[in-house]
Amino acid sequence: MFAGIVLMISGAIIAFNGAMKASETTINLGICGIFIGAVLFSFSRQKSFANLFKPYHETLKDLAGYLEIKRAIYIPRCKYLPEGGVFLAINEDFELDLARLSYETPIVGGREKEAGLLFKNPGIEIVREAEELSFEAISSALRARNLIKSANLYEEEILRIFIDGVAVDFCSEDCRLVACPICSSLLMAIAEESKELLMVEEFKVGERIEILARKIGGVEKWT
Repeated sequence: MFAGIVLMISGAIIAFNGAMKASETTINLGICGIFIGAVLFSFSRQKSFANLFKPYHETLKDLAGYLEIKRAIYIPRCKYLPEGGVFLAINEDFELDLARLSYETPIVGGREKEAGLLFKNPGIEIVREAEELSFEAISSALRARNLIKSANLYEEEILRIFIDGVAVDFCSEDCRLVACPICSSLLMAIAEESKELLMVEEFKVGERIEILARKIGGVEKWT
């Protein structure tokens, strides 16, 4: 557990320093550290989960803020990204070519509308261990690990996800761009089940978390 914590915090610091120095190599190294650490740490059931995960989460949000990230897009598994992914777009009016994306190149360049960050979903380990790739299965996995009390999905033109009893205390509206493994795993489950990319519209934090998201088309539309 502690190795994961060290990797996440160190990776976040390295990535942020790389952004400050405009060093693509350093940012790549930092992001790799963050998500290797997240994999090691994902299944901790300790009550200290929130406090231990918080420094990593806040530093990654600072990185997204520094790079002026505008949108978070959740990508289902496809031949280009076998484990799916999250694309953080620098432009509101983004363009995405899945055939150009690779886990080995987390910084996506090209034209301004194509620029952003790519990484595996922070909740990938939760998804891997679930019995099936569905919202209900992932919700059950999270409840079994005492990471949430309940999660409900209401499908309209805008998807509404309500999550009660989240086991972390650092949720904020900024999670619209960088969500923790708990909410990320639920968003990934919806993308997987629908076979469509998912764009987060809003993240409301109160007595419970409410996430507003929109389906934006299947893999074929974005290749």
